[in-house]
Amino acid sequence: MRRIVVLVCLSFTCFLPAAIAQNLLTNNTFASGTVGWTFGGGDGSLTFDPTRDADGSPSSGSAALANAATIAFGSIMMYQCVGGISAGTQYYWGGKVMLRTGETTVGNSHMPVLFYDGAGCTGTNVGGTTTNSVNPSTDPRGTWLTVSQGTIAGGFAAPAGAVSALVRGYITKEDTTGTYTANFDNLYLAAVGTTPVELLHLGVE
Repeated sequence: MRRIVVLVCLSFTCFLPAAIAQNLLTNNTFASGTVGWTFGGGDGSLTFDPTRDADGSPSSGSAALANAATIAFGSIMMYQCVGGISAGTQYYWGGKVMLRTGETTVGNSHMPVLFYDGAGCTGTNVGGTTTNSVNPSTDPRGTWLTVSQGTIAGGFAAPAGAVSALVRGYITKEDTTGTYTANFDNLYLAAVGTTPVELLHLGVE
């Protein structure tokens, strides 16, 4: 979704969170379809879904990952490589995931990040971690769920030598038949101590 952030100050008092940061991900709200994101894995697809948007915007949408693997626990992903990573700096990331209604398949959906010592996510994978997972066997379908790793106060330290990061929307299907679909929206990756617009909430008095 495209956003316009407006700050209104009443009684000359405004409250801002910690420093506002540029989200390190591009096209993170999929206002431009799936531009900037690449599909990877086995049987499945990455498509733009204009009918489902985490903020209910009629002019935007989300990215739909559909896993049609015919082997148990087959995985697919969408990914984007981010440069400008500083080793030792703590990062946090996450977004919104919707598990598709009308399906009976189950599996995990989450956002792993891998750090590399070469530009463009080349060289050696020097470490990484993932968010919590959501799964229709325990989580509701048809509603936007939050996946996240870390917070503005503390996150995952980029390992020694890291200069780039591979951010992935990742889904694993437990069944050998059917399709398991998860929509991703409002994704973010930021340095700890800064707030991407996606997480910005302004209070006034």
